Amino acid sequence: MSTERHYLIEEKTHGMFAVRAGGSWRTNRIVKTQSAATRLVKALNPKDKSEVTRFSRDEPLENPK
Repeated sequence: MSTERHYLIEEKTHGMFAVRAGGSWRTNRIVKTQSAATRLVKALNPKDKSEVTRFSRDEPLENPK
């Protein structure tokens, strides 16, 4: 299944890596290694070059109270 979308690889808090389309907060898949995430991006869009980010939305937010 090949698309023209740009995909991001996010390093999660527990050493896992999430793959998601750019501009989307929904994760396509979570894998154990960065190399597995890179292979998944290549399968989704062979023309795209994966971009690794260190941002993680699943980290707990501080309570403002």
